[in-house]
Amino acid sequence: MAADGTLTVTTPENVDIEYAIAGIGSRFVAAAIDHLVQVAVFVVGALILVIPVLGGGLAGVRIAALPFWLTAALIIWSFLVFWGYFAVLELVGGGVSPGKRVAGLRVLRDGGLPVDAYAVIVRNLVRMVDLVPPPYGFGVLCMLWSRRCKRLGDWAAGTVVIKERHQALPRQDVLGPPSPTVAQWMRALGPAAMDADACALLRRFVARRRWLTAAAQADLAQRLAPSVIEPGHGPQVLPPGVQGADLLEALLRVSIAKRDPRR
Repeated sequence: MAADGTLTVTTPENVDIEYAIAGIGSRFVAAAIDHLVQVAVFVVGALILVIPVLGGGLAGVRIAALPFWLTAALIIWSFLVFWGYFAVLELVGGGVSPGKRVAGLRVLRDGGLPVDAYAVIVRNLVRMVDLVPPPYGFGVLCMLWSRRCKRLGDWAAGTVVIKERHQALPRQDVLGPPSPTVAQWMRALGPAAMDADACALLRRFVARRRWLTAAAQADLAQRLAPSVIEPGHGPQVLPPGVQGADLLEALLRVSIAKRDPRR
């Protein structure tokens, strides 16, 4: 089935990462949440437009009786909410809307790169076709037919929806003692081995490493070492094997513990 497909992405470090393709069920949950939020946003905005004009007579008013400018404003507002909600939030959120965040999904381009403005605009304009007949008639048929569970908007924009794998860092107080090699190198690196950019780089590495083989972890750790270990704070070549990856993760945990002592 399409939901069982995978997307293989080659990172800038030439490491292959596999993402699980999101199936119809998880995408339906995400869409349902997003549309509920859309309705709430539309209602609040519509009330803000209508109440100052109609005051207490809102209950008995028909759309046809509204002033022309107010009717036009409501139509424009409905379009902005329906289309702009997904377009803006997916672009700002890197392919994640509130519903997708709850369902653990993200939109990527077919090559695994983050979505850009073109992809977001196209996939959400075509959503109008995917919705017909409600709810998502053409979209569901297309997802059932597609190996990567793509709706029409995804085909047009060259995007795919994947399941995100979240790997939370363990709390500092439940970590076991580091291996002798890691402990030795931690002492050599000292307390001021990373700046903010290096910390961000290590966060991305730690998020990826659980999906990689030990050999890939070691290779990637060796490449990252010069970027995250400042000259003068320790050797720039890490021990062979997965120890290097363990050291980089230990550095990140120490940095997080210093910034938030509760961890």
